[in-house]
This record gives sequence, structure tokens and C-alpha cells, in this order.
Amino acid sequence: MKKIIAFSAAVIMLLSFTACEEKPHVLSEDISDLEVSEPEKPDKDALYEEIILNFGARKDEDEKYRVEGDFSFYRSESGYENFHNFGMDDDVLYGIGSMLGEEELKEFTVGNGKIEAFPGDIFEETAYRYFGISAKALRNTIHYCEENGEGCYYPFGMVYNEEDPEIIVENIIENEDAITFYLNIDYKNNANDAFAVLSVKLLPDGGYNYVSYSVEKTGEPEQEETDSMTFKLGSKGETVELSPNDSLGEWVLIKLDVDYYSEANMTDSLDAEFSGNVELKGHIERNVMSEYAYDFVIDKSEYDRMPWLVSDEFKAFRGRFIMDIPEGLENTPNLDWDEVLPCKITIVNYRISCAYTETADTADVIKIEPLSEEMPALYEDMILNFGAEYNHEGKLSVKKGLSLYNNREGYMDCSLMGMGSYYSWVMSRTSTEDRIEVELPGFAVKVYAYDAEFFEKMVFEYFGTSAEYLRKSEYYYPNQNCYFIDGHGGIGDTTYITYLFAEEKDDRVIIYLSLYDSYYGAGKYALTVKLLPDGGYNYISYLPE
Repeated sequence: MKKIIAFSAAVIMLLSFTACEEKPHVLSEDISDLEVSEPEKPDKDALYEEIILNFGARKDEDEKYRVEGDFSFYRSESGYENFHNFGMDDDVLYGIGSMLGEEELKEFTVGNGKIEAFPGDIFEETAYRYFGISAKALRNTIHYCEENGEGCYYPFGMVYNEEDPEIIVENIIENEDAITFYLNIDYKNNANDAFAVLSVKLLPDGGYNYVSYSVEKTGEPEQEETDSMTFKLGSKGETVELSPNDSLGEWVLIKLDVDYYSEANMTDSLDAEFSGNVELKGHIERNVMSEYAYDFVIDKSEYDRMPWLVSDEFKAFRGRFIMDIPEGLENTPNLDWDEVLPCKITIVNYRISCAYTETADTADVIKIEPLSEEMPALYEDMILNFGAEYNHEGKLSVKKGLSLYNNREGYMDCSLMGMGSYYSWVMSRTSTEDRIEVELPGFAVKVYAYDAEFFEKMVFEYFGTSAEYLRKSEYYYPNQNCYFIDGHGGIGDTTYITYLFAEEKDDRVIIYLSLYDSYYGAGKYALTVKLLPDGGYNYISYLPE
């Protein structure tokens, strides 16, 4: 949170004195003609500056005020009629979060997960101190969470991706217990320029409340038409400027509609349509936003065949598109939420549509050919050994209780996993008969632990870690030469695993999987395995796609 500059009782006297003046006050650079004593000048300016900055502004290297933060109050295009009555307005909550800043975020346990949110006492104190909004009003919003006696606020919403416009102070008028700031919000493209009025009430204790913020837009979008846009084939392809009827690999650009704000050089919206007859490998899955639509997820090996938009405003490539399937097409999918269909498809038109920083691609499909290739036995062994099994339905699923697949954040380096992960993995592959009964310090009764040599031999077979690394753990007991962790995993929901495809690169195998359960939904993961000269293998990483 920006540091709030305290001001003394002398400032309150000064405000009372100046309340009788008819002539408006302005910032220090413009008040040389006013009859104010030298000591009063910086205090008054400091108060004005604090109010402007605290509302969501910063000073740049040229000492100009600029909007700061994605959710700054200055970004509002409609303003706020009365903050005291807007306690449940989302934008106000986002703005308070922006005032506090990321440094005030703390980790809270909510439900079965963890979130970063603002502590309840800090958030409520700020809301009341500067806006007069009560804790009762705040706690009735969907952004308030309370678990285990801890309250927190989790404001979430759309992020602005705009320049930080300049805030120009035109005038400041002080009357009795109120200050009014007349401002210009200056966007360089003239599209969102606005005249704004910020009203503040001075409190008897020396503090202040923001009362209202009114906005009147003064600029109009200056749009230009363009007949070309920059594209490339894949992430490493040569950048080219394309106009309709130009070719790019197997594609021809047949339509291009672009609107943008010329002075800021920012694209407002874009629609590009490519024509071709291109066969792609990948898999089909349900679209998360529509009950009836399907997505085609492109195999990474095919990325260099696809047009990529080169843009600072929009995501260049999503690696998937919504399928436009004609009625009656052979092999039209009918999938449950937990199913995917590995296949090859042929598309004739590919459309890139962008607006509001988002990209949504679609394609016309004329052929779907399911891939009948079975999972190789070696890949199946790699998947099962990592913590999978075939359930009672005969479906591949995450092993109940303890499994490395349960870590949905994955492992960047499987040779440096935490001892809890190694211990869980060993437990999932052994029974109580494989453990030894020992007395350990801190335990009133004997416990069942793993002999160090037995435990390490199992880990070394599939993970490239060292005994030194394992024995640094607090769960290694050198006097008894064993490993022990108290506790065990729960049963949990059934998580289904679908093998999609695999790539071999030198001595590495990358296995692409889809995981689905009712809690997390669907997710894509890559399991990377290193092949060893003796015919064995080591797990290298397990990461979400």
C-alpha cells in the first residue's frame, strides 16, 4: 500500500482558514500569486498529492501523474456516484485491492485449495478509512471468504491491457470540509480521453473520505483501415506482412478485417480467414464454454504448419480451435467431459478472431479420422509406474490414495522432488510387509518405517536422485538408518487418464496425457522420461500443458 503521509493539526487549521477563500487553489507550480505563508505551502501540496496518488496514481520520471494498476479508480469510464453506497460494487473492491498492492496479499486456505487474497482486517480498514464503507457491506459480497476464523477478500475480474494515461490537474477547489479536483485523463490515442471530477470530504480527525468520481469522455476513437497484417508459420517462422490473396505455407489469406486506434498503434479487433486443405494430427475434446461445441487440440509437431498472428495486443497462437463440423460428417465425436479422441482431421478454412485481448480460432472440418494406434507396452509401463492403475471398469486412472499424478502443479525436476513425493510413491508400490518396525525419537510406540537401503534402491530405479539428497531430509533417521513419514493419503475422487500420443527425441520420451476428475475438470500433462542404456528409464519431469 502506498505510504500515507500523516498531517498535523496545523494542516486542519490551515484548511479551516482557507475554507473562506473564494479563489480556487491549484498545485504548487501555479500558486505563486496566492497570499500563503511559506511553511503552509508544502503541507497543502502534500495533502493534495497524497489524495491524487492514493486514488490509484503514480508519478513518472518526469514528475507527471499517471494511472497506476490494472484496477485503478481512474480507469473507470462511468465513475462512481457515491462510494459510501457502492460497497458491493465490484469495481470499488478491485480499486481497493489496487490501492493495497500485491505486497499485502497473503496465502489463505479456502475449501480444498489455497488462494492469495487480502487479509480481512487490512481490507476493511482501508475501505472504511478512505470510503466510509462498512465491514458489514463488504462481507455480503462474493469476494469475502472466511475459513478457520480467518477472513479475506479475493477481488477478481478482467484485467485492463492499456497504456497508463496521464492525469492532468486542471484545478483544485477547497470549500469548508471538502476538496474538489478537476482532472483531465489523457490517453495518447484520444479515444478514451476524459474530463473527471474527484470529490473528497475532510474528516474531523484529520483523515479524508473519497466521496465521488464523475467522468465525462471527451475523445472519440480514431480508427483506420488496413489491408495487411503480420503473420508467421509457427513460433520460429519468418515474419511476413500478408494482404488478402497472399500465401503462407499451405494457406492463402482470403479475408482480413482490422480496426485499430492509429495514434496509439493498438489493434481494436481483427478477423483473418485462411483457406487451404490441411491435414492435422491432434485430439478432440469438449469445449469448456459450450455444451455442444468441440475443440481440436493441435499436436505440437504440427505447430509450424499453422498461421501465427504477430501482435502485441493479442495472444499469437492458442494451439487449439473450435471445430465447425458439418451435419452428417463421418466419425463426428460424441464425447463425455472426461473423454478425448486422438485423431487426424482435415480443415479447409481457418479463422483467427481477436477482440479485447482475447483470441478465438475456428475451422471448418471436412474429415475426421480416429487414430487406432495402440499405446506401446513401454509407454504403458511408464504411465503405470508413475502412479496409475486400471480400475474396476478397466479404465486407466490415477492410483487411489497415493500417486504422483495427484500433484496437479507437476514436477519440474523429478530428481529433486520433496521427500513426501518419494515416500508416497514408494508406499503406493509396497505393502506393510516391506517395512520394518523401529523405535524412533518423539514417538511413544514403535512405527513401521522403510529400511534405507530398500527405500533408496526403489527410488534409484526410476529417479535420478542421490542418496545424499534423500538423507538430507528430516524424514531420514540416521541412527536407525530408515525413512519414516507419519500419516497417509486419502482415497479421493477417481481421476481418469487418457493416453494421447508420445514423441521420442534422442534418449527422451514425452508422453502426453489427459487427466479428468469431477473436482479439477480436464487437464493436459506431459510426462518426460529418459531412456537408459541398460533398458531401464528415469522420470525427468511431469508438467501441465
